[in-house]
Amino acid sequence: MRGLPRRSLRRNLLVWLLVPLFGLGALIAAEAYYHALHLATAVADRTLAGSALSISDRVTIANDGSLEVDLPYVALEMLTSVGDNRVFYLVRARDGALVTGYKDLPLPEAEALPRMPGNPVFYDAEYQGVPVRAAAVIGIASDARRSAGYTVVVAETTQGRQALARETLTRLASRLTALAVIVAAVVWLGISRGLRPLADLGTAVGRRSPDDLRPIDHAAPRETADLVDAINAFIDRLRTAVEGLRQFTGTLGHQMRTPLAIVQSNLALALRSDLPPAARVPLERAERAARDAERLTGQLLLLARMDEARATREGFVAVDMALLAEEVTGERAPAALRLGLELALEVAVAPVLVRGAPVLLREVLLNLIDNAARHAAPGAATVRVSADAAAVRLEVEDHGPGIAPAQRAAALERFARGGAADSRDGGGGTGLGLPICRDIAVLHGGSLTLGDTPGGGLRVTLTLPRAMGEG
Repeated sequence: MRGLPRRSLRRNLLVWLLVPLFGLGALIAAEAYYHALHLATAVADRTLAGSALSISDRVTIANDGSLEVDLPYVALEMLTSVGDNRVFYLVRARDGALVTGYKDLPLPEAEALPRMPGNPVFYDAEYQGVPVRAAAVIGIASDARRSAGYTVVVAETTQGRQALARETLTRLASRLTALAVIVAAVVWLGISRGLRPLADLGTAVGRRSPDDLRPIDHAAPRETADLVDAINAFIDRLRTAVEGLRQFTGTLGHQMRTPLAIVQSNLALALRSDLPPAARVPLERAERAARDAERLTGQLLLLARMDEARATREGFVAVDMALLAEEVTGERAPAALRLGLELALEVAVAPVLVRGAPVLLREVLLNLIDNAARHAAPGAATVRVSADAAAVRLEVEDHGPGIAPAQRAAALERFARGGAADSRDGGGGTGLGLPICRDIAVLHGGSLTLGDTPGGGLRVTLTLPRAMGEG
């Protein structure tokens, strides 16, 4: 329906599957980043603690009673070997005197200082404008005469551990991205394959003609069974309604033909009697109206019969168009001659076989000949049958007023009159003759076209596919 947006089932499935998946991947990446950062921090803290303890082990008391340190530079080099880290250290006596190192290196809060020698305390600070991670240990140096306490601090910048965490995150993110692409492709293919039966079902229904009201008998997933059942129920209701309409039309047509024939017969008898001119004119008009009504009834019955043939496709047999043209032309020649039209038949080759309903093809030829007899100028009309390897052509041409090219499309529509409405027999057109012929041609897989006759007039060409395998 117009105005209602069409929602994509494939897009909805992709959204409901991939969005949670990508969200879960983002959570996994975030958790992995923080885990990697925690792991890098733990590894670096152990190295910091080892460096601080190594320095603490080298603190001794000098001869003058002061503290001195023989720095183990190997321990500090372990820290500087990781990334672009910078390392700072400080050894301070318990009384606050600087032993060695960076005197302004921040110390932990007093309450955070370790209480037992050898137990490092870790803390974060800022030094020289950059964040650092530090480890502090306390120790006691002693000799035979005295002892002195001290504090050792080793700090390093945090670029290294952050770089390690980022590298871990980058590797994980690349793997998660590759996995997400693969999963998205698999999900897309899986959804497309899963929805293919629906597309096949839609294609099977779309290929049906408007008159094919058979139930859908197409392999479909179990999940679509309710939908198929609902469509079949609707088709069944529609078929019942169409069949009722056809029966009504057929019954009405048959019931009307008998009284119309009686009326027409009585009017014809009345016109043969000796009547005054004032009484003859309305009787002639009534007789023409009855004749037109009978023609219209016959065409309505033909429409009902054509709809039934379109729905069932029953009664299609091999029909010799050359023989059919010969029979119908001979049958209608006397009536056409009374209207001043001489019929001629030209058959290029015989037999010429098509596959179709003989009654409907006969009605096409009858309609075309009657149109020529009623509307063409006095003279001759030609019925021509020709064929090639693929198609059979039946042409009826006359030398009447024809139909203007601008009006030909309208002439093939029901109840539209493309040419003169009046005919030589005094009746009016119903606007159904050519449209019925066109519909019968389409029913048989062919076409009906209107053209010009050399010298003026109308040429109607019925083209039908030739029966396969028939000469």
